[in-house]
Amino acid sequence: MKNGIILHGIEENRKDYTGLSESPSNLGWYPIVQWELTKRGILTQTPEMPNPYLPDMNYDEWVAMISRCEINEDTLLIGHSCGAGFWLKYLSLNPQIKVGQLILVAPWIDIEREHPTFFTNWEFDKNLPSRCGQIDLFVSSDDMNIVLTSVEKIKEVYGDKIKYHEFDDKEHFSWGCIGRDFPELLTVIK
Repeated sequence: MKNGIILHGIEENRKDYTGLSESPSNLGWYPIVQWELTKRGILTQTPEMPNPYLPDMNYDEWVAMISRCEINEDTLLIGHSCGAGFWLKYLSLNPQIKVGQLILVAPWIDIEREHPTFFTNWEFDKNLPSRCGQIDLFVSSDDMNIVLTSVEKIKEVYGDKIKYHEFDDKEHFSWGCIGRDFPELLTVIK
């Protein structure tokens, strides 16, 4: 049976996170995409990751949360911002894992090492595309420089082995920029 996992990004600090009126997993396009995938028969989870704010986020805590989910060749993985960066690191460090599709939305991998605790001790697995049925990356030219430099690094490593979906007006693909639906993402899902 097909399944999916959507990972949210992070907040700048604990105050921004605790000030949210809803969990990050329920904001913006995440619940709409989850609902649309569920209607397609893809059981989809949007786990709330522990401590999703700087500087307290902890890679090992995120791994512990993800280890509760089933990930296999029928799994669709979607990550937004730091969630996309997490998938890149996690899959690179676990070369035995194969997935059906990986979708990276405005991926951030902290190229500048401004917050080095989360994205340390790993290198891109250059064979990752061979373990994913398809990889799609969504980026908007008006996003933050930290995302644009992350995307440039990903392009440098994977080149044309990834399908790039480039926009000029989606900023960070957050709900304030694209609304609560994300039809462009839904069209690429296999």
